[in-house]
Amino acid sequence: MLDEQTEKMLANMREAGAVALHEMPVNDARAALSAISADAGHKGAQILTSEDRKIPGPNGPVPIRIYSPRANTSNQPVPLLVFYHGGGFVLGDIDTHESITRYLCEKAQAVVISVDYRLAPENPFPAGAEDCYAALVWATQAAGELGADPARIAVAGDSAGGNLAAAVCLMSRDRKGPAIALQLLIYPGVDMALEISYPSYEKYGGGEYFLSLEDMKWFGGLYFSKTEDAKDMRASPLLHPDLSNLPPALIVTAGHDPLCDQGRRYADRLDGAGVLTEYQCFTGTIHGFLNFAGILSVGVAGMDRLVRAMKDHLK
Repeated sequence: MLDEQTEKMLANMREAGAVALHEMPVNDARAALSAISADAGHKGAQILTSEDRKIPGPNGPVPIRIYSPRANTSNQPVPLLVFYHGGGFVLGDIDTHESITRYLCEKAQAVVISVDYRLAPENPFPAGAEDCYAALVWATQAAGELGADPARIAVAGDSAGGNLAAAVCLMSRDRKGPAIALQLLIYPGVDMALEISYPSYEKYGGGEYFLSLEDMKWFGGLYFSKTEDAKDMRASPLLHPDLSNLPPALIVTAGHDPLCDQGRRYADRLDGAGVLTEYQCFTGTIHGFLNFAGILSVGVAGMDRLVRAMKDHLK
């Protein structure tokens, strides 16, 4: 069953006449996500500084925002987290996810780099994935300058960002790139081919629980210029035949989310490949619940679970 706060939030959205994402023009859908993130996001996390920069990317500069925690008295380097926002590869930006990145910065006492990768349909696959990998490479090289430890780097992302974080881990392994100490995958979409009918699609994909299967198809249609691109490992990490030798993982899902079964299956496959893997499903809530942590207590619990993993793995 849905928890009381999530059920109330969904009821309020219905009463307000919320329109499904796939029924909106792209710019309207972007504005809608920005509005709900601003209204429902967690408030009050404290940070020492934030700085916007542009770093070299595969096809021009990539905007990032660097969050630095309050000064630690030990003057020792802190962990570094590279964060990729969600939004179906079409929506979202640094600002829509700032409530999450600020919280992780403060509570985990880590430098956090939020990446404003290129979005579709203006920049279809693999533009965003390559931007995200370039940001990881830059972060590793710049860690010392930022007061962070290049041996304690994690990647994280929610939804499409979870897809990108998983893909970056595979890209870095296969390209002999930077060592990643931890991957945090938050209700990730890791199978963009949409050829398997997961049970959670049928149970929760009808549109009653915020994200729908039609939304997912809409995102994919905008993200991929060629249908076969959806089977590329940078688009669908779950389809990669070899998931061994990847960083330890925490995968967080929502029980009433059409993507729940994808996340569970990816956790099982990582575990079966010998990757140290933790999995937690927050059963009573929906896709995107970390973005709604200002009104959903489970959103704060989800962020605290990420913080605990960072403290456990990035000592």
